[in-house]
Amino acid sequence: MDNKLKLQFGCGLNYLKGWDNFDAEIDITKRLPWENDTVSFCFAEHVTEHVAIREAYNFFLEVRRILKPGGVFRIAVPSVVKIQKLENDNYRQFLKNHGWASGEIGSGVFAITMHHGHQIWFCEDILQAVLTAVGFSVKICQSGESDHDELRGIDSHHRAIGKEFNEIESIVAEGTKI
Repeated sequence: MDNKLKLQFGCGLNYLKGWDNFDAEIDITKRLPWENDTVSFCFAEHVTEHVAIREAYNFFLEVRRILKPGGVFRIAVPSVVKIQKLENDNYRQFLKNHGWASGEIGSGVFAITMHHGHQIWFCEDILQAVLTAVGFSVKICQSGESDHDELRGIDSHHRAIGKEFNEIESIVAEGTKI
């Protein structure tokens, strides 16, 4: 039996076997209801961008607090920089089909900042800097990939928008508590 406590925040319909999966029943803007140094893994995919900057920073501090030394926090968020650099005609058409953009150049950044209730704009440098500042050793990962068996293949955002568009939108980082 796996005795590692694994928590997923903002799970939506992505229930991970062997994990404690939480959506709206855990408010990531509040103190998390776990004791210090008790959790092995935390996962938050496309949820942190939905809270205010101070709340996201405090969430990162809370995740660090509850993780055991050496525990890992996997986070996936949209990146405005990645979208700006990688958006293509297929992606713009996808956004237009969903009513999120006009199909013009720059529509990806418009869509990710003006739709979906996003309150924070991330890029790889900002995510890495903030996670490092709160006490994580940070590694940028590819979607679905990890050095940890428990974190490999758990991402699900690609199921909602497709692998091609997920690669345009998402950045993934793993922070190890130091």
